[in-house]
Amino acid sequence: MKSSISLLLTFAVFLPTKSAFGQYRLVGEYSGEEFFSKWDFVEGIDPDTDGNVQYVDQNTALQQRLAYIDSETGNAILRVDNTTRIETGSSAYRDSVKMFSKDAYPVGGLIIMDAVHIPYGCSVWPVFGARGADLPWPEKGAIDIIEGVNGMTSNNMVMYTDAGCTQASNVVQTGKTVDRDCGTALGCKVEETKPNSYGPGFSRAGGGVFAAQIDTSGIFLWFWSRTDIPASISNVKSDTDMDMSDWGQPSAAYPAATCDIAKFFKPRKLVLHITLCGSWAGVLPIYSQTCPGECIANVIGDGSNYGEAYWEISYIRTFAVQASNSRAVSISIPMFDLPISTRISTNSISIPIPTTSSGMTSSVLSPLGINSDLPVLPSSCDAATISTSSITSLVPGTLTVSSDSPVFPTKSNTVATGSGTVEPSSPVDSNPSSSSSSARKLSPTATLFSVAIPFLSIIILVFWQ
Repeated sequence: MKSSISLLLTFAVFLPTKSAFGQYRLVGEYSGEEFFSKWDFVEGIDPDTDGNVQYVDQNTALQQRLAYIDSETGNAILRVDNTTRIETGSSAYRDSVKMFSKDAYPVGGLIIMDAVHIPYGCSVWPVFGARGADLPWPEKGAIDIIEGVNGMTSNNMVMYTDAGCTQASNVVQTGKTVDRDCGTALGCKVEETKPNSYGPGFSRAGGGVFAAQIDTSGIFLWFWSRTDIPASISNVKSDTDMDMSDWGQPSAAYPAATCDIAKFFKPRKLVLHITLCGSWAGVLPIYSQTCPGECIANVIGDGSNYGEAYWEISYIRTFAVQASNSRAVSISIPMFDLPISTRISTNSISIPIPTTSSGMTSSVLSPLGINSDLPVLPSSCDAATISTSSITSLVPGTLTVSSDSPVFPTKSNTVATGSGTVEPSSPVDSNPSSSSSSARKLSPTATLFSVAIPFLSIIILVFWQ
């Protein structure tokens, strides 16, 4: 007597965003002669800081050498005008530079800057960070990776959001929390406690590296002075992953437990500027802590006091997650207490998988014994179609799915399913005592399991390097 049953295999692949200490691949670099070609220059008065600056376009900035590449070091220089004489008056404005990156970066990546000099001095207010692309500050989230004013000697790291985001009180970080509510005009601020993170000390130490990880699990910021830069940052190449295992504790941590990163942060552009005075540096109680007189007195005159008001940047690099160390596979397999054959004819199974470098394989093993050696796609692919050559029963209730065919990209972005029909390779004897090797009765334990399995979803975490 012949019999056949339909077997449905449903694979749901979840792609969790890399959490802290994940691996990332370089996707963008701002350095050398091409540095300024990757930015859009902002013109006009700065509405965000109310500073006493006039931002100029790219041509003007290049002509006035407010933006240029140093011919000896190859580093990018951005500075405040320090040669023009400005007449007395509270409405005095000095030329400066503000830029947004042409590219926007979604949640799930790293931003790293290697700087030799950060602008400092009385009335000076530099910022390097990321903010919502083409949106008013701080809509859709803003992160100041580097910020300080006047005579400060420690970097300030600040996150700004709409109402509803705070920094947790039990975070693990090396910096000192100043404000926890990210939904206010002050933002949730952390002050760097490591030495030489800002001001003249930063320059004397040869500069350093700042890094930000922006992930659904949280936002984390680091700083290392020149002699403390991790080897992983110094040695990373365009075709290697960034290994964060030697980074240590972050200077500032904003875990997602008290701030839904996916909700409050959308794709952001990098921002880099220098303003003067304004709503922070120019506020008298703030200004008077480290500087004498009034802030506007620095803006007027010949500008010679702005000799240190410049950025010198070796590079800015951006990284994105290329593959996760784990992926979750949900497998639903209806099974029945029926004789089954050892052979299943099937078509193909389309499974979206994480993108990564070619040449890697992963082995998927479920509690039911479903194995699949899946070649991993190049980074440009979104999904794979796996053409299975055979599905073989090892023991009652245990299946092995194998693939010996190439994996090809598909355009599918949805969870796909594959199905096959179980057919006996030889007639199935209805006699329970039959010794046929091609069809076997499920054991009582497997029978009980097969009753429960249609109501369960099995999540398998598979790890690869």
